[in-house]
Amino acid sequence: MDAATCARVERKPIENLVAYECVLAGKLLHHRANRDDNAKALELLDRAIALDPNYAHAHAWRGCLLGQQWIRGWCGDTDATRSQIVASVQTALQLDDNDSDTHRILAALGVTVDDFEKAAYHQKRALDLNPNDDLIVVQQGDLLTWTGKAEEGIDWIKRAMRLNPYHPERFWNHLGRAYFVARRYTEAADAFKHITAPDASQHAFLAAIRARLGGIELADRHAAEVLKGNPNFSCATYLGTQRYTVAVDREHHAESLAMVGLPA
Repeated sequence: MDAATCARVERKPIENLVAYECVLAGKLLHHRANRDDNAKALELLDRAIALDPNYAHAHAWRGCLLGQQWIRGWCGDTDATRSQIVASVQTALQLDDNDSDTHRILAALGVTVDDFEKAAYHQKRALDLNPNDDLIVVQQGDLLTWTGKAEEGIDWIKRAMRLNPYHPERFWNHLGRAYFVARRYTEAADAFKHITAPDASQHAFLAAIRARLGGIELADRHAAEVLKGNPNFSCATYLGTQRYTVAVDREHHAESLAMVGLPA
């Protein structure tokens, strides 16, 4: 039996089935990716933790839900929310070092602060513990995309989509972004077509993609949607949210945005 298999066997058993059901329901709401469902999901996770304070997986997913709030700007105090995320996942880690979602979230946190050594460590732990979890697999694709290996990232993201044919819509965002970084613009545009209601960030990607494809009129339309969704948009601030570790990839994105005349 290898180390990863041993770790899976050693996971702590569920002690409260009601808490377990609250976590499952919270996960489903999380995947709807809207503010109201996030709030309902957080209530369910808080209930799960109240029922079983030692339920590591519940603490991990509470951190995941708070992370969704933080990334999407659904929280009033971003610093306070980030502190809560860290506290939740650290609690989960102390309770059960073999919870794959805990390591998945810690890897994501590492990326947000450009600590890619930490991100890689926790991402590997997550994959070793649960190699067929679509959320972990798609995150591996993201990590590769940010670190200059977009072609490999594409393969991992597609694998995540095969693992879960009913995957969250955001997987198309991951795929479109990876195609863009790989300079495969037509495929990037096709991936983003699956996003039902693109936000300002996704419209910014689409503007850059269309500019690269030579469709200036379409690029301008997406640029207008960017400014409609975020009147204070600036390329510098936006690029600061993209976690590129390879200078040429960041420069490629900056040049693409400049082609449509978005505010510097």
